Amino acid sequence: MVITLWHLTPTKNVESIRENGFWDAPMNELPELKGVYFADRPFWEGMTDGIPDEWTGIVVVFELPDKELDSYQIKGATRQLYREWLIPADVVNRFERFYVASDVPPVG
Repeated sequence: MVITLWHLTPTKNVESIRENGFWDAPMNELPELKGVYFADRPFWEGMTDGIPDEWTGIVVVFELPDKELDSYQIKGATRQLYREWLIPADVVNRFERFYVASDVPPVG
């Protein structure tokens, strides 16, 4: 399955991600879980205050078997507007196709 997923990070991390790749981090709501948080849409667009200027959206295009992708999905998440995943950094870093949200090429 090819899927585009969205990640939000402090802007200061973008250059490091480009040079060194993503790294595993604890999830805010479930600190015992580590990985790279993704959603199936730019979830920050629904935030009433928007995102602070010092944060940047990153888009990653994945091609993973459905079964593998499903194994990383956060089940029973409280947010119903989008699907969420916590994907290990070594899996994310296999994919070179990622963009800063403002650099996302048009679809089609």
